[in-house]
Formats: sequence, C-alpha cells, structure tokens
Amino acid sequence: MIDLEGDIVPLNGEADLQVRARTGALSIGIARLDPLLGQEGTLSFGLSRDPTGSRLSNLQLDNGAVQAAADIFVSSVGLRAEIDAGLTDLGLIAPQLDGPGDLNATLTRDETGAFVFDTELVAPQAEARVTATATPTGEEHFIIDGTLRTGFDALGPYSALFGQDLSGALAAVATGHFETETGALQAEVEASTQNLSPGPAWLGRVLAGPGQIALSAHRDPGGRLQLDGIEARFPNITANGQVSAGETTTAGLDLRLADIGLIAADFSGPVNARLDAEQIGGDWQIDARATGPAGLTANAEGRVAAGGDLALRISGDGPLGLLNTFIQPRQLTGLVTVAVVALGAAGGALVLDLAGRGPAGGTLAVSGPIGLSRPFNADLAIAVTDVPWSDPALYETTVTGQLALRGPIATGASILGTLNLGPVEMRVPSSAVGALGQLPEVTHQSPPPGVQATLARAGLTEDTVPIRVAAQGGRKTWPLD
Repeated sequence: MIDLEGDIVPLNGEADLQVRARTGALSIGIARLDPLLGQEGTLSFGLSRDPTGSRLSNLQLDNGAVQAAADIFVSSVGLRAEIDAGLTDLGLIAPQLDGPGDLNATLTRDETGAFVFDTELVAPQAEARVTATATPTGEEHFIIDGTLRTGFDALGPYSALFGQDLSGALAAVATGHFETETGALQAEVEASTQNLSPGPAWLGRVLAGPGQIALSAHRDPGGRLQLDGIEARFPNITANGQVSAGETTTAGLDLRLADIGLIAADFSGPVNARLDAEQIGGDWQIDARATGPAGLTANAEGRVAAGGDLALRISGDGPLGLLNTFIQPRQLTGLVTVAVVALGAAGGALVLDLAGRGPAGGTLAVSGPIGLSRPFNADLAIAVTDVPWSDPALYETTVTGQLALRGPIATGASILGTLNLGPVEMRVPSSAVGALGQLPEVTHQSPPPGVQATLARAGLTEDTVPIRVAAQGGRKTWPLD
C-alpha cells in the first residue's frame, strides 16, 4: 500500500510530495541483504524540486531487521548526500557475529567540482572509517587524497568473512595520493597487531605478542612502481624488503626467525633467510638461501612462470625433525643432505624429482606428480638404496627397495612396493632373558598352513584384514601393499 500526497506545478516542474508505504519483497541485488529487505516494514520519504535543486528528504526505512535514513540534495552546482543504515543484529547475515552494525556515509560536491567522501562502519569489536577528497585538475581528471582507518579488537568472529581462521587484534592506517591524469601514486600503510594468528598453531607462536607492519609505495608518472620500507617486526620474527617495478621488476626480502624452536620444538637457534627475485618477461627468476641451527642450510634457484609453472632446484642440509610439526603425530629423526630437488608445476600438479643422502650413507630418491588441489592425488616413485637401519642394542642392517605412493593424500593414498634388508648383524644382550622386560606384541603376517592350524587350536586366530597405517586422532588410513 502506498500513500502519496503533495503538490506538483506542471508548468515549471516544481513539486513537493510525501510518500508513505508498506514494504515487502524489496531487493537491491545483494544476496545477503535481499532476504532482510524482503521482510515487511514501512518506508517514507519526501520528494521536492524547486529552482535551487532536487531533494530526497527524510527517507526512513524500518522493517525490524533493517533501519535506514537518507537525505539527498542535487543541484546544477553541487551535491550533498547523507545516508545512515544499520542492522539490528549482524548475526542475521553472518552467524558468527553478534550485535548491531551501523553504516554512516556522507558525499558532497561543491561549486568547484571537488568531491568530499566520509564513511564510517561500526560492528561488534570492529570499526572502519574512510575519508577522501577528489579535487578536479581539468575537465576529466582529479587529484585524490584519502585515508583508511580500521581496527579489530578481536579478529576471530570475522574469520568466515576473510575466508581464513583468525585470532588476535589488528589496527591499521592507510593514506594515499593519486593523480588520475599522470597515474602518479604515493601510499603509506602502517598496522599494529597483538597476538595475531592467521591459522596454524605454529604461525600463531611466531607472530605472538605486539607486532608492527609498515609499507610505503610510490609510482611515478612514467609508470615505475617502488615499494620501499616493507617492514614487519614481531618479537619472534622480523622481515624487511623492497620491490622496484618498471621495464623490469626486482624484489628482495630479508627474514630472521629468532628461534626455530617455535616451529620445531626439538631445536633452538635463529634462522636467517634472503630472497632475491627478478621478473624477466612474464617469468620470475628466484634465488633464495637460508641458514639455521643444527647444520641447517637451504638454497633454491630457478623459475616461476606467469602461468604458475615451476622449475626450481633446491639443495641443502638439515635435521629431519624440523618436519615433525607438519606431520604430527608422526616423528622423524636424523639428518639429511638434499643433493637436488627439482620442482615443477604444470597442469595443476607439482612434479618432484628429489635425491638425498642420509648422514650415515644411503640414498633416497622421490619423483612424480602431486595434485595442487584436494584431495592432492599423487603418483610418486620412491627409491631407497642402502639406507642404514639399526637399533644399537639389537641389530644393524641396510634397507633397499622400490616403493610407490598412489592416490589421494588427503584421504589416504596407497603405499605399494618391496623393501629388502641387506646383511643383518644381530646383537644378543649378555643379560638374562628376564632382564629384557615384557616382550612386545608380535603379529605373524601371512602364516603358513601349519602355523594357522596351531593358532586355531590355541584359539588365537584373527580375521584377515588389510594392513593399514592410521594416525591418532581419527585421521585417514593409508593402505599398504
């Protein structure tokens, strides 16, 4: 239902109208807001036109979920618009949020053609404000100056909106100056964080405490872009870098982790890394190196194509235990020397060609593709040659064989192949048998018929089932063959 009253003067186009209506099924084409606007409510506003200009005045919308008010004036020499809108509960569009949200925006244009924009958004434990001016420098061009201020007292409730698990607090200020005619740009960004954690637990440990992030960008009228003062400082990690882009683009980054124990609990000491990159044509040429405790060294060089294809060669030395954080509850020990890892990526897969040598001898080679999207299908060939395997108190031997890892890694790939033992040297302890303690449980795989009969008479038979390797915590099983 719509009520309309007022006056219209047809000869000069002047008008003064008042509109009142009941609303339902309103839509503005935004999927998250349309269901809210579609609820029944009331709408009222005034429309007027006189020699000074046209007005939309005292607009009021209220349907219980959405409340909005607006005033807009337009003339031949200027513009002024004020809009206030709010939701009674942001949980109606984002279930993880709880509380009201409000938006206030003002836009003006004066007789010189200059625009001034000011908008503020307030939500539970978060707020943002953008101010900007656009000053004309001709008929078609402007000089734009703007500032963005934002703060999140708690990032966790906004994880779904960012598409990433988040926690901690963040405050940021960005300022910019842009000339539309020349393309010249000057921008500064400063941010502070507190206990920032963008997902994995180890990354939260690295970024714990107060942090500072800064960036300065400059683009000259000739199109050359320079990123200076790229800096991040946290108690546990620091990074500094720069990027220069013109006919060619170069980039450099220095990184220092105060203690690798934040990632690998069995180790301690700092890690230092340096990355240099240069864009040649559409491809990036990469040169990276890192050093750390326990003999850790790593070097990588090669190409990253514009389409995402990789051609990298990696070499280095380091303790295998550094990987334990990422493969828990499994554990690795010992040292490894990686002679070369050739990484290639094409057609949505990462292609490995790895060769390494253990500290006590023997070699391990891995080659084949791994899909870059879930379920990460793999078809890897693994060659083990004369790798020492021992328990100093009981035995010593070497392992040689060929394995294959095939199938989806995310849901449980199959491990196939054969491992053979070389000469086995057994050591029998000189102590009495009773001193060995309780013997471990032993399962006889594929027993011959005679053994099966003996086990049956003893009531010790079990149903035959495939051998599977399963991690704790309900993780997927990996069939063995």
